Amino acid sequence: MSSERRRIASAATLILVAYGLSRVLGAVRELVIANTFGTGHQIDDYRVAFGVPDLLFNLLLAGAISSAFIPVLSEHLAKGEQQRALEIAQRVLNSAIVILTAGAAILFIVAPFYVSLIAFGYSPHDHEVIVGLTRILLLQPIFLGAGGMVIGILTAYQRFFAQALAPLFYNGAIIVAAAFFAPRYGVTALALGVVAGAMLHVGVQLPALWRTGWRPTAALGLEDPGVRKVGRLMFPIALGLAAAVLTGALASVVARSNDPIVIEITIHYSHYEPSAVTVPVGRPVTFVITNTDPIDHEWIVGDAALHERHRTGTEPVHNARPTEITIPARSQKRTTVTFASVGSLQFICHLPGHEAYGMVGTVTITPGG
Repeated sequence: MSSERRRIASAATLILVAYGLSRVLGAVRELVIANTFGTGHQIDDYRVAFGVPDLLFNLLLAGAISSAFIPVLSEHLAKGEQQRALEIAQRVLNSAIVILTAGAAILFIVAPFYVSLIAFGYSPHDHEVIVGLTRILLLQPIFLGAGGMVIGILTAYQRFFAQALAPLFYNGAIIVAAAFFAPRYGVTALALGVVAGAMLHVGVQLPALWRTGWRPTAALGLEDPGVRKVGRLMFPIALGLAAAVLTGALASVVARSNDPIVIEITIHYSHYEPSAVTVPVGRPVTFVITNTDPIDHEWIVGDAALHERHRTGTEPVHNARPTEITIPARSQKRTTVTFASVGSLQFICHLPGHEAYGMVGTVTITPGG
């Protein structure tokens, strides 16, 4: 076997092994995230927020690497025009970083409006969390995009080892964040882990990039014919990928809007935990109420007039509707309620002395969903 064939075989083997390890780490990443967050609202908020930078990456960069950037560089290298290839690589990488940064900055500013479009029906608290996560995750496409362009340069120069490590570092950072930091700091730690992984994704490749002769410059080269050729080749592919991502995001939102809403409330030491919940108007909400106390309790939802009738004993119906239930000692009850109008109601235990002791909570009904 010739040295050229051995080199190609070694490169193919390395890429295959790295791809397999990346898939394994990707599966481990999802298992760790699922184990940490389960199926609660936090991971839903993260998934929705993740779609925004994903859309930015696909709209502005995806398709350029394999379908445009690498072929243009390879064409010049095949002609022995190494200096020209380096010029194009420098300018395209700079342009990609500038474009991604500008896009991220715009989305950072309009994040509340954009999130309101893709996350309708979420509670105000979830909306706030999604906006915060989106703004953190907008750093990811900048670093991941730069890392992707570096992969293109290294592929054109047939340098495969560093680029094989990049996705392993990316997934590894997310796994560490989900396993060790998210249990204490929540979904924000997971988002920061994604950003750290994207930084490692590009950082681990920089030594190999330097050895190709690449040096950082401030040139964008928008008038460069090579840069323009990359742009022409990437545009239709990137647009198609962006459309696919947007369609998937909208489908996810529609599916999410039809998901059942379950809210768990625990009664502990004659107090409701949590004592304040937010629900959308017009959608069935299942309340799972667990009484850990050795005495019975009630969960009665209504306006001020209804609660006053319970206090005076003049309410004719009791425990015969979904908004009024008794939870025996050390037991659990489920009830499903659909709130017809926006506003605020209280849930109270009207057994003697319980309200005075603090068994009072609030349901806020919001538009949407």
